[in-house]
Amino acid sequence: MGFFINVSYEIFNVSYEISFSHLRPIVDKIKLKLNAWKGRLLTFMGRVQLVNVVICSMLTYFFHVYKWPSSLLFEVSKAMRNFIWSGNSDQKKICTVSWSQMCKPKEAGGLAVKDPVKLNQASILYLTWQLLTSEESWTHIC
Repeated sequence: MGFFINVSYEIFNVSYEISFSHLRPIVDKIKLKLNAWKGRLLTFMGRVQLVNVVICSMLTYFFHVYKWPSSLLFEVSKAMRNFIWSGNSDQKKICTVSWSQMCKPKEAGGLAVKDPVKLNQASILYLTWQLLTSEESWTHIC
């Protein structure tokens, strides 16, 4: 198994690709969790907090090993965005604030929602850093 680091956002490339069908159940699980909550009974900031704590924790756990396909990351972002604005991950509502603005830190005027695309990139970069800097024998792949 070989890998290399590229300066662009294709950070950790391995010689195999994760199948779309392997990650699909995880996306479905996230959507089911969002739909199970009574989002309409929560305030806007309550929905933001719920997404930040529960969904981003799930994503952080699942992102540690694989670089996800961009289509699945977009689908998760869309479900998070729909839940925050409408209380339902399947129902689209007009957004008055852009997704990039919502993902900014609170100090910069955002809502500190973690963007799944950047979260996946950061997790893979962290894994790469651990592999390259560790002195453990299991990290010497090549």
